[in-house]
Amino acid sequence: MVGAGYYDTSAAARQVNLRYNTVNRYVSPEKPSNWGFGSCYHQVWTLNMPGAATFAQVLRSSPYPSDHNLVYTDLRLP
Repeated sequence: MVGAGYYDTSAAARQVNLRYNTVNRYVSPEKPSNWGFGSCYHQVWTLNMPGAATFAQVLRSSPYPSDHNLVYTDLRLP
């Protein structure tokens, strides 16, 4: 996808909580991945945009609103 011009916002200048999986399975507390980068089932890709300032994953404790963590990005608009 990168070769086709898409930008993966997880490559943003500021990254928050990327060492955790985006799926929490309602397990508290969440543990970071042993590999230093969690599995990202949830991603934000852009096309023909200059990038993102921040990519963050919001970690919540019990009770979880979902078995998936919120992912957001602060985009740079052309």
